Amino acid sequence: MRASTTLSERAAEAKLSASSDSTQKSPERGGVTLFGRTLFGEYLVMVLVVHSLFTALAWAPLIHRTPAAAVLAVVASIWVGCRALGVVPATIFSPAVTGVLVLVTVWIQSGLDPTRDPHVGFFSLPFLTSILIVVFSIDLTEFRRRWIDDADGRRALRNIVVNDGIRWLWYCLAGLVGIYVLVVPLVQEWWLLQTPASNDPSLEMDRLTLSENVRLRLFECFAACCFFAVGACVGSFLNVVIYRVPLGISVLVKPSHCPGCSEKVLGADNLPVVGWLKLNGVCRCCGTEISSRYPVVELTIGSAFLVLYFVELISGGANLPGRLPNAYTGVTWIVFYTKWDLVRLYLYHCMLICTLFSWAAILRDGHRVPLSSVMMMLLIFVGLPLIWPHLLPNPPFEPGLLNRPLGRGPVAAGMTSGLGIAAGMCVVFISKMVTFATRRRVLPDHLPSWLILGAALGWQAVVGVIALPVVWLLVSRVYR
Repeated sequence: MRASTTLSERAAEAKLSASSDSTQKSPERGGVTLFGRTLFGEYLVMVLVVHSLFTALAWAPLIHRTPAAAVLAVVASIWVGCRALGVVPATIFSPAVTGVLVLVTVWIQSGLDPTRDPHVGFFSLPFLTSILIVVFSIDLTEFRRRWIDDADGRRALRNIVVNDGIRWLWYCLAGLVGIYVLVVPLVQEWWLLQTPASNDPSLEMDRLTLSENVRLRLFECFAACCFFAVGACVGSFLNVVIYRVPLGISVLVKPSHCPGCSEKVLGADNLPVVGWLKLNGVCRCCGTEISSRYPVVELTIGSAFLVLYFVELISGGANLPGRLPNAYTGVTWIVFYTKWDLVRLYLYHCMLICTLFSWAAILRDGHRVPLSSVMMMLLIFVGLPLIWPHLLPNPPFEPGLLNRPLGRGPVAAGMTSGLGIAAGMCVVFISKMVTFATRRRVLPDHLPSWLILGAALGWQAVVGVIALPVVWLLVSRVYR
């Protein structure tokens, strides 16, 4: 009897420990909030909830003045509050929703007249964007912890993508296009009908009708899809580079083939993202599992091209320091009536993203970036600004120091690249010293990446980018 009681007690204890372990592995079931892991996290939750409440209350009465900005501010603040409180649990789509809100906030903010934005400081759109970026980093950390680091999570995520990936892809594409092409013009037309007519006849002549607005937005969606498709194709090529360059295999001579059976991949199966989903993640000939990294890289690079297309290209360079944005923006005035200086800047920055991404993937696989690749890219990113100095719009020094005698010519571009390279070397030196003092690596210290970043963007970008891993490290420690 005593033995049976002991066994029953042990079974109860095992059941209790298993339930507690499952609660720890799935924090959303126990009502654990987004940041509620530490005392600092609990304080951060309270701050975010209070800020989101006051932001929504401050922007709600301004819907009649700046409808797009006000509605977006209210929706974004509600999302931040719900995520902080845990009302909206962390799901696979949480980073996507937060990322879309960040992009839309930046886009709305770039086209907003500062004189009509009555809020400054803690309730302004820039401050709300900063909070959304913090929430986005936390969502990415949660996504990585649940679906990437955990083996069961990786299998579950792969099954979801393989089984329903194409369907969700078409649903998301149709939903986004439908909202942008149909819903937004209808809301704008209804809003114009509610507002009184202007006394200026030129404004009435320039106003787009509903059909013209729909056609213009449909053309904008088509252009965005083309830029995303180009980026996804570049990502497909980067997959080849990441795999073959460390092994010394040519990336141009031998066509794409299955590593298991060495059969050539068909053209229809080699389509970015869609080809992998159509094959259910396995080879058509031998059934060998194809790594999910291929569609992830294609989707990431395509999204990077698309984000840069919105933020930098058709915005008229609104994100570029040291350069006045174009007066006329949008697909028609930037792409159709091509502004080649912006196009060169866009391609220059896309090439930088692809270079750094491919090097990071090669290092993650445990290989070394070939010295020939480093030297070739360094020459490219130093040489191109000497030919087109506008690729480095930010001057090497702040106005009032040495900016006036240098101007914006090749000398200023060369000095900006040189100071950027020196700043990258300093960052690596500091990172090495911190690693030596703490006995653990806390900051990225890949010297070629920092050299390329400094040469392509200048020392100001190096100082700004080094803050990103520091913030990520602090957020990870708080969220642990």
